[in-house]
Amino acid sequence: GAIVLLGRIPGTPAWDGIYAEDLGIFLRNALQHPWQLLIPYAGYMQLVPQTLGQIAALLPLQDAAAFYAITGALIASACALFIFHASAGHIQSPVLRALLALAVVLLPVAPLEIVDSGVNTPWYLMMALFWAILWRPRTRAGMALVAAIAFLTVTSNTLAVVFAPLLLLRIIALPRWREHAVTIGFALGA
Repeated sequence: GAIVLLGRIPGTPAWDGIYAEDLGIFLRNALQHPWQLLIPYAGYMQLVPQTLGQIAALLPLQDAAAFYAITGALIASACALFIFHASAGHIQSPVLRALLALAVVLLPVAPLEIVDSGVNTPWYLMMALFWAILWRPRTRAGMALVAAIAFLTVTSNTLAVVFAPLLLLRIIALPRWREHAVTIGFALGA
């Protein structure tokens, strides 16, 4: 998935240029204010892009573009893989689940705006959050994963609030605390 995403950018390869706010906002903030992850941008905190900026700042500057491109592609691919697994309770056919995951990787508008960058990884996390809310993990690792997805999404994209009604329905339908790792991650992130 990451290789497909990296190859989707026409013209200059994604690893040869830094896109959007990754350079002008997050990398610059990381260089000026090391490990101050709570600096708001555009009125809200963006934890994942801020963290990626901090890590990119540790690398030689000429490697920052490759870091952002590869990391963005890996995060998007990981979200697609998560969606494949988390959707199993709703979509029984592995072929249909694979098509759903492939749709995340091959999102038609991605090369125009969101593919292979740090600043736009929260959009892929939003897709993963939807399936994290619907999924009922049975293991502690699964619960930790959905809590992390919820926390990282909410702390990186304020539009995650649109999932609050779905979480409320989850609380009503599933009253046991064991079922609410995603709700706890969401609440902590909020």
